[in-house]
Amino acid sequence: MKPSDPELLQLLKSTNESPRTGPREVFPQLPAKGQLHVVVPPDAQAILKARTKNAAIVWLEQVADAIEAGASRVVVVADRWDDERAMLAELTTAGIEGLGLMSDLLPRELAEALAPWEPGGDRPSSEPVQVRYAIVGPARSGTSYLTQLLTDAGLGLPSELIHQQASTAARLGMGIEEILARASAWGSASGVFGVKMLATHFAAASLGDFSRARATAQALKDQGYVFFELTRNPVDVAVSSALARSLSIWNVAPDQADEARSRQMQAQIADAQLLAHLHAAIAHAAFVQRVFEVPAERRFSYSRLVSDPAAVVRAIGSALGRSVEPEVGPAQTARLGKDNPAYDQQRSRLLGLVLAEGMKGVGRIISHSQQMTGLPREELRQWSELPAQLNLVITAAQTMRAGR
Repeated sequence: MKPSDPELLQLLKSTNESPRTGPREVFPQLPAKGQLHVVVPPDAQAILKARTKNAAIVWLEQVADAIEAGASRVVVVADRWDDERAMLAELTTAGIEGLGLMSDLLPRELAEALAPWEPGGDRPSSEPVQVRYAIVGPARSGTSYLTQLLTDAGLGLPSELIHQQASTAARLGMGIEEILARASAWGSASGVFGVKMLATHFAAASLGDFSRARATAQALKDQGYVFFELTRNPVDVAVSSALARSLSIWNVAPDQADEARSRQMQAQIADAQLLAHLHAAIAHAAFVQRVFEVPAERRFSYSRLVSDPAAVVRAIGSALGRSVEPEVGPAQTARLGKDNPAYDQQRSRLLGLVLAEGMKGVGRIISHSQQMTGLPREELRQWSELPAQLNLVITAAQTMRAGR
């Protein structure tokens, strides 16, 4: 038998980092008791066997072997999503319950639902999904804060389902629409399903194909998804991203703010790295605008979110036809690191670098955009958003210099 696709092996080894559950394996622990048949290529068996001590699991290589053995429940793992679906169809025809890694286990895991064989294992929501929405934007634009507020307000359980594992699944043939369709059964609440989608991960799960990304966004709109966009000054996105990556501090709880700020003040970030984060931030913002085309009334700035988070949540609820009255205490706002001297220090430094670089950064921004979209550089040069965003940054830098 030919070796498995390396992408499949990577998917089996990967973990899903969640603020609610911590790191979890994408392929859940197999049950400790009870018989289960697992159809999986030989080179993937070692990965899965390491996750269970259940001697009752029967390891097989072909669906036909499971049918012949009289199996009642079978997990199938295949190199391609089409192959997995064909295997599941074969089991269904034989009257056998089948679960697929990509079709069932991955969406359930990304939605942070327990496997059905775990104690208290989850089952799909009995209430049909009536409202679907997506929060889109660049990383470090406040999406995590907003999705937590929306969850607290009862507007579903929005989480980042389109992440590295979704990108791997896409390379194995499973599209974003399919992942969300299956995850919605596990990640909805009170008939509302929400999802957070960042520019980088959506681009990766679209396989770096701009036409595919646009088509996926339109398909989701056709399915009734309402899109909301978060925007943030690319300079602030760049500083936030540079500090987070250099210190591995992605979100700061109120009781950890002082320690985090102290560490941020000591951060050593090279000039080239700071500029690279800025170029990427501009490319990501342009990607979001071009792909999702969110109308102005459903776009919210980071500054508005921080200054009046309850108003933003109410506006989103109203657009979804749900009346909510969120309660937002000062501690929740403080976690965003307002009045942070480390940010101010790095921001001033970055603006100085921008003045020295001028419009030379456009070429590097286009390189980031090309990686995300696969479009020719000549076509990307026609995107008005790229030089416009950089001009805004240069203007801010000139204003800073004039005020000194």
